[in-house]
Amino acid sequence: MHASPPFPDPAQAKPLIDEADIGSGEKPASQVETEEMIRQIPTLPPSEDNDSEASAAGQFDDGEIRERREHDASLERDEPSEQLDRLDPVPPKGQ
Repeated sequence: MHASPPFPDPAQAKPLIDEADIGSGEKPASQVETEEMIRQIPTLPPSEDNDSEASAAGQFDDGEIRERREHDASLERDEPSEQLDRLDPVPPKGQ
């Protein structure tokens, strides 16, 4: 005959479901643990690409900032006159 292991005492067992009372506003222990882990995540270092206006205001970039960056970048590129100087001159018609 083999002996069965003793049945655990339910009073000493962990609760199967760890939930706060519905409607009480109380946070369950799992949510408290999750929020604590999130608080322990270090913040990102400031990047050089951040636009000071968008990061300071915490606003969503709706495209205006991106368009402004693209416009500024296009102004920093080679000037059209420099590009035209590098092209071969087109001979006039009839020659």
